[in-house]
Amino acid sequence: TMLSELGHLLFLLFRRHKTDFIAAQNYRNWQEMVKNMYISLTLAKVHDIEHFYWFLNTNKKIEEFFGILRSMRRGNLNFDCLDLRNRAADAGLVQWIYAMYPEWDLPSRRLKCSYDRKNPRSWKGCTLVANVNEVACWRAGRKRALDALRASKMFTDEELDIDLILKAEPGVDMFRPYRRRVGVMAGDRAEYTLADLSGAVDDEVEL
Repeated sequence: TMLSELGHLLFLLFRRHKTDFIAAQNYRNWQEMVKNMYISLTLAKVHDIEHFYWFLNTNKKIEEFFGILRSMRRGNLNFDCLDLRNRAADAGLVQWIYAMYPEWDLPSRRLKCSYDRKNPRSWKGCTLVANVNEVACWRAGRKRALDALRASKMFTDEELDIDLILKAEPGVDMFRPYRRRVGVMAGDRAEYTLADLSGAVDDEVEL
């Protein structure tokens, strides 16, 4: 629900303020994160995965891997491509050992309540995939976002009428607030502006 709320807040605020609100690439990254969480949860259901730990569906493992790489040779934190090749296999083995014995991987003493300290053993929240209704969460988050923006009195009713936006501007969705994707795109036809792109509308995606 909170992810849906975040996605809708970003969408409506970005439509109003464009890059004065947030950089286009940051907007794209946040929306990609929201989409990824929903897709990963749905795939967990498809593959009969019983438990889903949201904090593992991030780049946390990559950050841990690079943390090991940088700490393998005492004060020698940096490395070139050759050093990366030489360290990568050993770092992967260390990370595998830490996954098998998480009690050996002592966290930083300076971290207190950070999500960086979360792991499957310490997490007390519900992780059962069967208890999650993605559609209900999406709709509830959308309602919370709209209620918050209405309470702010910064937006008109027309600006918050998502159904009206979809009808008046075919092709608009979370990644295309102005019928064109924002942020960096893959391929030779990458676009970086917010200008409307008439005639180049992809399949409509429900907000």
